[in-house]
Amino acid sequence: EYNSSQWEIFNAANPVETDLLEAKFHVSNAEVLAAAMSETDRAVKELARAQNSLETVQALVNRSLTPELKTVENEITAAERSDADLTFSNVSFETIKTTLDHLIQRVHTSQT
Repeated sequence: EYNSSQWEIFNAANPVETDLLEAKFHVSNAEVLAAAMSETDRAVKELARAQNSLETVQALVNRSLTPELKTVENEITAAERSDADLTFSNVSFETIKTTLDHLIQRVHTSQT
């Protein structure tokens, strides 16, 4: 999975797509760390890295993507909060990745 993510990032059409793919990569890492390895502290750090990638995207995109970016940020914040009871919901990770996939597709098709 790491290699395929890196190839996607390498083949991204533009910096916005690259940053969105980076965010998705960090969300996937957080999911593995939380679910398979029970390393919630590291999972929260990966979610913070995803947030950083999204902050970079905000400066680069047009306003039409702002609502979806805000949705992803809210989903990540909710996932981070679910760590308070030391459990993450797999559904939240899948929701975040689905929203990111949608954003990536929008950015990709708008550039072609």
